[in-house]
Amino acid sequence: MGNRCSDCPEYQHLLGENAELRIQLEKEREKNLWDPLTGVMSRFAFEERVEQLIKEITASTGSVGELSLCFIDMNGLKRLNDSYGHGAGDSAIIFLSKVISENAGEGAIVGRMGGESDEFGVALPNISLVRARECVEKIKNALRYRRLKLACGDSVFVRASYGVSNTLEGLFTGSDLFATADERMRKHKRKTRGGRRS
Repeated sequence: MGNRCSDCPEYQHLLGENAELRIQLEKEREKNLWDPLTGVMSRFAFEERVEQLIKEITASTGSVGELSLCFIDMNGLKRLNDSYGHGAGDSAIIFLSKVISENAGEGAIVGRMGGESDEFGVALPNISLVRARECVEKIKNALRYRRLKLACGDSVFVRASYGVSNTLEGLFTGSDLFATADERMRKHKRKTRGGRRS
């Protein structure tokens, strides 16, 4: 009769190794979902979640549902790094992510748009363009009245540029939403001369 491989010690050993590899793979995947500096979603996870939200909202309404996307880019990071060092820049990025998370509203999803980036995305499901702009104003006001205290004892204001897009503008994919919000954020940055007034 046939040899039952499942009883072989080698087979059992391989099964154990396979289970360990799956656990390690899941841990790595989980680690890649979150930005290690700020604790918000990584770019990959955030972009994936936005695409998923578009599908969910569209499926639940039978037509394109409403999703707003905000792009927020910190102004003056290079100047801060040059003046106080990269630790101060990291502190400012963490500070900005906390202000965004605290003020974006219930149901908002926040992601950092790159490992060395000072750009953040905020997905606002079922939120109109007008309400998304109000969310941005709330974040701007929070930054306007709060200072970041640096390790050296100095305190600085953290400023940012903003861009907002919405699926009801005819933007039916995540890449369309991202591109439009990014373009508007860059326009805002140019308009404020490097963001000194925002």
